[in-house]
Amino acid sequence: MCKINSMCIGCIKCDTCPVDIAVPQMMESYNQFILADGDIDAVKNCLKIQGNISGVMAKRCVACGKCEQICPQKIPIIERLKKIARMY
Repeated sequence: MCKINSMCIGCIKCDTCPVDIAVPQMMESYNQFILADGDIDAVKNCLKIQGNISGVMAKRCVACGKCEQICPQKIPIIERLKKIARMY
């Protein structure tokens, strides 16, 4: 699969998290992870630039699926949040 096809387009429809995770910012940082061929620092730097957000926030995910249900690209957001959480 082409890297670009798995990237979030930034529509921010996923900004509906019941536990207040900054999902759009997390997905943007994951885009950087994809573009940087798995460089964890790319994620951390991106989150820091986006308002000094910490990936630790991703650990709060309760896997309710609300964000995935609304995602027009059907991105596996919960899986990506888990990966971001493991980076911290």
